[in-house]
Amino acid sequence: MTPEITGTIEQTNTVKAFAADCPAELLALDRNAAQLWPKLLKKSGATVDRTTKEIVQDRRGSILCGIGVPDLVFRLECQREREKGGAQNEVARAKIWFHIAEACAPGDSIPDLTSDNRYLLNPWIVTKALKFPDPRFQAVKQPQAEKPSRYSLEYRQAKMRLRQKSSGGAHSRRVGLYVTDSKRQKQQENLSRVHGRHSVAVLASSTTYTDSANVRKEAR
Repeated sequence: MTPEITGTIEQTNTVKAFAADCPAELLALDRNAAQLWPKLLKKSGATVDRTTKEIVQDRRGSILCGIGVPDLVFRLECQREREKGGAQNEVARAKIWFHIAEACAPGDSIPDLTSDNRYLLNPWIVTKALKFPDPRFQAVKQPQAEKPSRYSLEYRQAKMRLRQKSSGGAHSRRVGLYVTDSKRQKQQENLSRVHGRHSVAVLASSTTYTDSANVRKEAR
């Protein structure tokens, strides 16, 4: 005879072995049960024995198997009657899974669902189009949208200033050593002009010296 759950939660360790696979009752009541069951296991904090593939019947496992699963089956049966053989109401079912998961999870309270936090149902909604907007993710994405592009001019300038500041000015001195082709060409042209003027001056001075020497010879 299978022992029944009696007394307080501490006495629920007498519950029979419970396989870690999704119960057949849930598979028959919810088409998404196979995807939601692992999330329920994780949320409840239940431990799975790797050898026997069964849920360990400690406090958390006893709460899930002895209280959570029967309550979940009952609520899904009621929801199926409300649907009257029509399509499954995934949002309504997500509320049921959410409530059972929070009730089995460690803690003393279950968060109330309001219009401001309906995104808490998203883990229990499989269809992406039915998920609710999460303002927490939107707040994180907003600064990233305003961040300049990696290849924009502002980004490169800011990165260069940061490098100069971290190197203590050494980088700025090295930058001065790099000369572009146009600057190098201008420097060569200026140098050529200087050398040209110097050659003309030397030639003129040598010519003047020769003429003065000839004049002295003729005077003798």
